[in-house]
Amino acid sequence: MTTIALNLKDEIIDFLYSQVEYGNTPSVEGFLEDAVAKYKADLTIRKDQFYQDVMEAEAEVRSGNILRGNFRDLLKNYQNE
Repeated sequence: MTTIALNLKDEIIDFLYSQVEYGNTPSVEGFLEDAVAKYKADLTIRKDQFYQDVMEAEAEVRSGNILRGNFRDLLKNYQNE
């Protein structure tokens, strides 16, 4: 087990202790561990989504589904359609 010292604002400390007091989490440490685990899972999901988006973009380029030219001209043509 590792100990980490954090300088937290009073309002954050009050929030953490209120979560323990209301029974939403067994301890401040448990709350922080859950928060880090959720952040890590979210980061993994976002990383996977980014990878999927890149793969889809590459597939579109390979299929020739791209636009070339002046962006403003392309936008004008798109808006006129």
